[in-house]
Amino acid sequence: METIETTYTYEQLDDNAKEKVKAWWCEHGIWDDWYEDTYERFKEEGYALGFVIDKMNFTGFYSQGDGACWEGQVDVATWLKTHTEDSIARDAWCALIAEDFCDKHFSIHTRSNHYSHSNTMTCVGWDWVDVDCSDVENSNHYLTKPSIFEGMQYKDLHNLIRSTDFSYTDPNDIEQAAFESAKDYADELYKQLREEYEYLTSEASLIEACEANDWKFNEEGEMV
Repeated sequence: METIETTYTYEQLDDNAKEKVKAWWCEHGIWDDWYEDTYERFKEEGYALGFVIDKMNFTGFYSQGDGACWEGQVDVATWLKTHTEDSIARDAWCALIAEDFCDKHFSIHTRSNHYSHSNTMTCVGWDWVDVDCSDVENSNHYLTKPSIFEGMQYKDLHNLIRSTDFSYTDPNDIEQAAFESAKDYADELYKQLREEYEYLTSEASLIEACEANDWKFNEEGEMV
């Protein structure tokens, strides 16, 4: 007489069998490129914040040194517009950037390292005109593009910025703050990747997959 094996849904299994299925799910249930959607979302959202991301890496999730990092550029004017309050000083900085007082971008690299976290990120120096030097060439830079600052000298506009209570009155201040912000963005990427991974490997995600695929198991928790 043929013996028909009894099959069970995941919910019908006992606790020991469920643990076996959950262990299998954690190891095999997540696809290799599960993080790609998060990567793409972060690239798009980062671009709007002034982060032009070319490459992202992460290691995770529960060991010392785990984290995320990225390489690319910081669009300084966009960063100022999205990370500081509207003010005459911010408008002045954006005008100076548009007039080539300084580079429009500075680069973000990562050190070659076994780890991928925000502290592996490095900032390539942001170049700007030395408005305090005494030579004729640099002391006579004027703004020429249409704005409320048109016709002013670089140095006079920079002095105007320094006379305000704006948080970043010196180029070094902007560079450091934008770099720290870029590292914070990498930390946020890691946080969201970890949350996504934890959901994808969770029992709730397993149950959804079981129901969607009509998976059945034997009494020991093996798929049949």
